[in-house]
Amino acid sequence: MIVALVIFAVTYALLLALPRRRAWIALASGALFIALGILPVGDVASAIDWNVLMMIAGTMGIVSLFIDSGMPALMADVLLDRMPNVKWTIVAMAMFAGIVSAFVDNVATVLMIAPVALAIAKKFKISPVAMVIAISVSSNLQGAATLVGDTTSILLGGYARMDFIDFFVFRGKPGMFWIVECGALLTMLVDAVAALFFGLLYDKKGVKALVWSTLISAPFAVFIFAGHSVTRLLIGVALWGVGMGAQESILKAAVTSMVPKASRATGYGIFECAFGVFWFLGSWLLGVLYDASLPAMIAVSVAAQLAAIPLYLRAAKARGGA
Repeated sequence: MIVALVIFAVTYALLLALPRRRAWIALASGALFIALGILPVGDVASAIDWNVLMMIAGTMGIVSLFIDSGMPALMADVLLDRMPNVKWTIVAMAMFAGIVSAFVDNVATVLMIAPVALAIAKKFKISPVAMVIAISVSSNLQGAATLVGDTTSILLGGYARMDFIDFFVFRGKPGMFWIVECGALLTMLVDAVAALFFGLLYDKKGVKALVWSTLISAPFAVFIFAGHSVTRLLIGVALWGVGMGAQESILKAAVTSMVPKASRATGYGIFECAFGVFWFLGSWLLGVLYDASLPAMIAVSVAAQLAAIPLYLRAAKARGGA
């Protein structure tokens, strides 16, 4: 188990570091699994999820034809004629990406619609970053709502023997689709309010605002995983939204106040790198604990968040009680 996890971690790092060699890296990693006996040779064919491979092959073919047809430029012209300004153009593209991603793999959706954003950005001579981010977020969110919208959903759905309709109605109850939609709406609403509130609080109290946001959001796992009612689930989602809103509005401001102006780019880079690494490690640990012991997973989730409070207070003290 440990060897397999190490190989997976190294493979993941190499995929990020060497994007042009990803196919060879994946094949080498698979060959290493077989050579070490982690995956028996006789189980190779059955271990491959052919549904995922065929879906990706099909959608990539659609993407290629879509781009070669010149449709992105045509769609850009139509959107610019119908929308009053660039802001509503971005909203329209994000909504369109979400609808398409419910029925097509989210990566393929981004590859299809991102060229439209690039064409619009080129016409207005503006950066396409904001538009591509909006398309990616909408596509990723909606992709998780249906069976065919994301490769992860296909893998998990196949393992659980779920079909497309099960994501809408599962055993007579609302399925994953409605959970994703309602959860997203509630989270965004709470996120927006929390970001504004804690941003204002940070201006007055400094880093101590992070202490309050952490105390409020830390128990979200208790409500989401320890209860079995919709009310508890919604409370947990709301608490998670509070944490995300505070994080988005305060943490970068805290980095700005701690790092000299000449070194802020480096400071942001170090912060985002550490954030990503620990997000991955934390997600892996909680996933392992979820399979082993749900109470342990909840306890670690809450404890990890509360453990940050002494560090916040130390940072506040170092800044002269800010």
